[in-house]
Amino acid sequence: MELTFPTAERYSLGFCFSLGVGGWRAGQPKEVALTGPNGDERFRVLRRVIARNFLPHRVLVAGGGSADLPLMQNRPANQVKAYVCEAYMCAEPTDSPERLTELLSLQP
Repeated sequence: MELTFPTAERYSLGFCFSLGVGGWRAGQPKEVALTGPNGDERFRVLRRVIARNFLPHRVLVAGGGSADLPLMQNRPANQVKAYVCEAYMCAEPTDSPERLTELLSLQP
């Protein structure tokens, strides 16, 4: 720690940036795909559930206009469902706000 302190003190912004990058690289992002029509009330409820959970390593893809993205492939665009994926594996799709909250809060 004593060897690092002079560098951190002299280049504080760069050091903080490096710590942020290190934290991002060490973290396991949760990927969330939210399908269905944007105007649907269930879609809006699930989107609010996602927004109120603190997920620093979150990737979110939502709505029908993003069907060409890999996270949305083979997902039904006409059904409101949330897919929570981590490390290239997805939990069962859900349309329940309570279950989505559980999936988002599970630690790896």
